[in-house]
Amino acid sequence: MHKEDYRSLVAKVAVMNRMLSFQAEEAGLDRFLPLLERMRAEGAVLFMKLDGGRRGRPYTAWVSGRVLKGEFFRTDSGSMEDALAYIIVHYARSQWGFAE
Repeated sequence: MHKEDYRSLVAKVAVMNRMLSFQAEEAGLDRFLPLLERMRAEGAVLFMKLDGGRRGRPYTAWVSGRVLKGEFFRTDSGSMEDALAYIIVHYARSQWGFAE
């Protein structure tokens, strides 16, 4: 699956988590915060890196932590939103039983 698809999948994850105010077509990072906070509350460690020395894919996001039992999800992306969408979707598949 291409990273471009993950933004629309995050909207489905939000609905699954009863976050009905999530708008897939909106821009901005605030809409991701309730899902990221839920992940954190469950024991996940979330990391976002903005690398000024890299071109093309300067945003790295990953999620790990005891809750994932040694597993982790990581991506490099051209946009912060795509990077966050990727880790949210993969975490939701692993921990919340999300299946699109």
